[in-house]
Amino acid sequence: MMDVTTHIPELEDALYCREVMQLHAGKSELQNDRELLKKAHGLGIMATLPSVAEAKRVTSSASDSTESTSREQTFSTISEASTSHLTPHSSIYGGLGPNFSSVDSNINKPMCKALNFAPYEKYLSQINTVHEEPRFRKQTLMVESSGQSIFSFCRACGGVWDVATGCPNVCNGEEGLAKKRREEEEQATVEKAMREAEQQKCKERSALHPIMMALETSQKQEKQRFLDFRLSAEASMRTRHTAEEVALTKRLAEEKDQLSRKHSEETTQLDDRQISEELELRQSLEQAEKSIRVRIKHMEAYCDGLGQSPNGSALPPRVVTEQNLRDLGNQYNLRDDMERQNQSKINMMRDRQGKRMEGLLEKHAADLRTHAEGQGKAKDELVDRHKQEEIQFNSIFDERQCRTSAKWTLAIEVLCKELQEQDGLKYAEIDPPSWPAKVIPKEESPNDAI
Repeated sequence: MMDVTTHIPELEDALYCREVMQLHAGKSELQNDRELLKKAHGLGIMATLPSVAEAKRVTSSASDSTESTSREQTFSTISEASTSHLTPHSSIYGGLGPNFSSVDSNINKPMCKALNFAPYEKYLSQINTVHEEPRFRKQTLMVESSGQSIFSFCRACGGVWDVATGCPNVCNGEEGLAKKRREEEEQATVEKAMREAEQQKCKERSALHPIMMALETSQKQEKQRFLDFRLSAEASMRTRHTAEEVALTKRLAEEKDQLSRKHSEETTQLDDRQISEELELRQSLEQAEKSIRVRIKHMEAYCDGLGQSPNGSALPPRVVTEQNLRDLGNQYNLRDDMERQNQSKINMMRDRQGKRMEGLLEKHAADLRTHAEGQGKAKDELVDRHKQEEIQFNSIFDERQCRTSAKWTLAIEVLCKELQEQDGLKYAEIDPPSWPAKVIPKEESPNDAI
């Protein structure tokens, strides 16, 4: 099983075991497979099932994993040492025929959980290689005597060849060999046909047995539950994906509205501050203009009273100096140039305000670009996550389908073995239910559509 990087609620093992396998609460698929393997091993069937949750087994039962690993290493060492030089006279053979009683007795014992049967399969394959009968090989037609031998043999029957009379058995030579080969081929064809007929008879016997029919019906029902569960889980996942996309779109729209409101508030606040600054500047300039006009008024009054005694004859006459007249002229110049200077100050302030507003608008544009990039990234991440979930969904269900097929095949083999021991007849394995190439949803009825 692939590493689960994302939690997908539709792939919960507990829900799958309850809805599809119809196991009682607390029983996992792994426990169910172990029970089936235990029954198979008790009947002498060497079989394995795909791993259900390797990582979970390692973490949840560390002691069992350690014991299993040490046992496999020990058996592998013994097996390699005993089969490194296999001959017909090796110790694993007793007398003229093989004696596997000790090995079979250990094999047929119920195996501990998390035990790997790869070493046993390797061991049996090596034994089968040793016992494999040599195939018929075409003999060399021309048998020549070598310098080290004084005999020659007939190429057809193998008799000692006489130079004068020829073959002592008076065999037919090539015709005899061809006839013998034809007879062997015909015999092999007949035996093959008999085996096929016997196999077909055993299959028919298995298919018509009530217990086998009940098992086949149960497996077909489990297959339909599996397909319905997969369709339901896929529909649920797609609905969840659609809801997540809608929620993301709504959240991004709200964030954009909040950013727009924030920008509008900042623009309004800056505009208000700039208007207030201009009003304050104009008030300040008006006050300065009033001050100059008052000053000119007093200076004119002072200069107009030239040679007169202020407020009475007792005081000396007023003296207006040239400096007083120059000061009055400067005030006139300030008054005349005040409007231009005031307008220049206002224009300078407006330029600064325009630059501040331009900087604020550039900042707002950068914020919008950053927000748009963030929105695009969030959408891409959601799409990628949904694609990854779909890949993970299909992968896990494909693995479950393979495990289910292997379990069905082993269950049929176990039942055939049990029936054979019970009835004394031979039973052949029937084919387990096949899976459709593509899961097609059921058509909705009008009531369901409403």
